[in-house]
Amino acid sequence: MRLIFLIVWAGVIFICTCAESFDAMAETKNIQFNWTMKPPAEKMLEPLPADLSAAFLLRKAGHAMVFFIFTLALYFVFPSPFLNFLSSLVYAVLTEILQLFFMRDGRLFDVGFDSLGAFAAVLLIVLGRRLLKITRRGLPT
Repeated sequence: MRLIFLIVWAGVIFICTCAESFDAMAETKNIQFNWTMKPPAEKMLEPLPADLSAAFLLRKAGHAMVFFIFTLALYFVFPSPFLNFLSSLVYAVLTEILQLFFMRDGRLFDVGFDSLGAFAAVLLIVLGRRLLKITRRGLPT
């Protein structure tokens, strides 16, 4: 069941990042893809916008949350926090690059937001494991 959730979640990430428009998809429940053989690779290097609106920050928090869940799902299938973080990072880079081929805006700074979520999940895993180890030894909780 855990592996199925991981695969489904990875698929959800792929669909949401490569669909023509996430907002349109959420509104119309219609998924559309547009493919280009010549993606604008320079878009990956565009900096954060000067105006960090609440809507922008909410979308970036969504990036972090999605990869937080992805990293936890990885951990429940493959219990290695370090490898899970690396796997999440690789998937984040891959999805951002793929967005360019699907005529979306893939950005390196989005990988940063994705990695914040993955790092938070690994931190939770490591601290949780230490806490469980301490309580199993009979030390005060």
